[in-house]
Amino acid sequence: MAASPDVVTEPFAKWTLDCPVHALAFHHQSLFVGTGHNTASEWSVAPGLGSVTKQREFAHRPEVGCVEHHEEVVSMCVVDDWLFTTSWHGRAQQWDLATGKHVRELNIGPEHLSLIHI
Repeated sequence: MAASPDVVTEPFAKWTLDCPVHALAFHHQSLFVGTGHNTASEWSVAPGLGSVTKQREFAHRPEVGCVEHHEEVVSMCVVDDWLFTTSWHGRAQQWDLATGKHVRELNIGPEHLSLIHI
């Protein structure tokens, strides 16, 4: 039986994704990844960096009412129970880590928003 693409059992150093990675953030046993596919995702990291398992995505899903990054996710940070993401379209998103739900958006207009630090 083939392994799920959401579970990577190769050594962490050989882990690859099918798109560019623009942002990374660690928080507890989770790795948050911002990609060129306009998404941010959370991966749980096994002790010793033996494997990673995809937990969820923070992205546009109309069926569940999530918002969309219209361009690449280029920076992110985790503060307490919040994930903050930014993308080239001039918007920063705040996500609740407990629920995975979108909390709010900061829109600065057409300017590129390339870094967030809290």
